[in-house]
Amino acid sequence: MQDIDKALYRKAVGYTAKEVVEEYGGESGELLRRKVSKKHVPPDMSAIKTYLERVKDENDLSVLSDGQLERLKRKLLEQLQDNQEKK
Repeated sequence: MQDIDKALYRKAVGYTAKEVVEEYGGESGELLRRKVSKKHVPPDMSAIKTYLERVKDENDLSVLSDGQLERLKRKLLEQLQDNQEKK
């Protein structure tokens, strides 16, 4: 999964982020206070819709060429054979 796909998925399902607030002051600009909290970011509906469309397009075999379908077929048959040998 590429970085964009990962970010889209994360936004689609929601996530928890760390939020850091630092307060500086004084003559030397020293750190006076630091507050770390967790913030929940809820799922985003437009991200869900976009993610589902991308997944649907990736699984649409009708857009593949004959050569691509043949390579996919060989790959899947090899995986089946490997799984049978492991049993």
